Amino acid sequence: FSIVVMAKEYDYLSKGHTFSDFADRWVANSLGANPWGVSFIVGDGSTFPHCTHHQVANLAGSNDGKKPILAGAVVEGPIRKLESGVPWGAVRCPPSGKDLFEKFNGPDAKYVDHVKYYSTNEPAIDLTASSFLAFSWQVTGAPANTF
Repeated sequence: FSIVVMAKEYDYLSKGHTFSDFADRWVANSLGANPWGVSFIVGDGSTFPHCTHHQVANLAGSNDGKKPILAGAVVEGPIRKLESGVPWGAVRCPPSGKDLFEKFNGPDAKYVDHVKYYSTNEPAIDLTASSFLAFSWQVTGAPANTF
């Protein structure tokens, strides 16, 4: 979402539309218009991360997408090389251990909704914080009366 914000700000400051199509596609990708059909925002859409690499959400939340969840948290999404490590004392999630998205993975991009894969499924403050500003740009457009 940070790159969406930068694209919107660049276009605003340059009075152009150089990056607006890219920004729209990046937002759409994060909301589920991607090969996995997954929204990378917890609680958004019909398919979103249930098994985040987050100790509190894993131990105190649900692992089936029903409340309580870490609603609004943004995860990284697909990556080329999966990195893993289960948080201490984590509840097994998904309970079956099965990778529901494996058939969509390719050599250059993999996504796994599993508590052990921090590289794809760990909520991050930098991702989540910038999402508010990115959505503000998407919904309301450029700030008024700034020039």
